[in-house]
Amino acid sequence: MKSVAIVAAAGDFPQANAVAMAKAAQESSLRVTGQETLAQGTPAQGTTDFVPVLEKLKAGAPDQVVTILGSVHGWLLKAYEASGWKAPLTGRIEFPTALTAVSPQFLASGGLSGMTGVVNYTPLLNA
Repeated sequence: MKSVAIVAAAGDFPQANAVAMAKAAQESSLRVTGQETLAQGTPAQGTTDFVPVLEKLKAGAPDQVVTILGSVHGWLLKAYEASGWKAPLTGRIEFPTALTAVSPQFLASGGLSGMTGVVNYTPLLNA
């Protein structure tokens, strides 16, 4: 992997993480091909069509997409499927949401097969 794109939800916490991820990527000699912030809102406010955001990121041809999403997670995955993009997703992925956000056909075709999750905590560690 030589390049990443970063997509984050609006808000202080996701935005701080996006900045930190971009810095860490660059310090690791990864090229950041694009960074986008998803509009804050609800389906009723019409802010869940994230295909245009993904199309912008897709234009940079990153090797992987880092996601920092929160409550818009499912909507981004729906847009990912609709966009036809195949770049692997990584980040704080909510796997149960991911599995139900996309169509059974997309799932069966391996549309999420390159997806990986990154977490900064686990209840399994003895602290």
